[in-house]
Amino acid sequence: MGRGRGNLKRQNASAGKRIKAPSDTSANPETKHPVFCFRYLQNGFDVEDGTEDSQRQLVKKLRQLSQLDWMEIQHAPRHGVGTEKIPQHQIKAPLPPLLTEDVTLLALRFDGLRPMVGYRTGIVFRILWLDHNFELYNH
Repeated sequence: MGRGRGNLKRQNASAGKRIKAPSDTSANPETKHPVFCFRYLQNGFDVEDGTEDSQRQLVKKLRQLSQLDWMEIQHAPRHGVGTEKIPQHQIKAPLPPLLTEDVTLLALRFDGLRPMVGYRTGIVFRILWLDHNFELYNH
């Protein structure tokens, strides 16, 4: 017999012998924990553009934020674990083509008050800029 698909057993994506996916019956993204995406980071505002200490602080902040749900983040102080809306016209760097005019940019803080700026789609926060030097917009 060849290597046809009929020879493979389909596995349940939500469970395994050692790992079980968490069950979350809520359809409301506000009650779910954030997922962070680094795919669209822009040149000059990337992870490696910061110091090692800044990179370490970023990881610590992402860990802290991942323990909260989006509702908790939205109600927290903007200079703590909360968010702040940043109008697109305030961004000094070139806007990536994937941004349309209707996208709301948000800043989350890491390493003191340094902002990571991106946008949210459901539970995913797509980080576009890590503003290591406070030069992305007027603070």
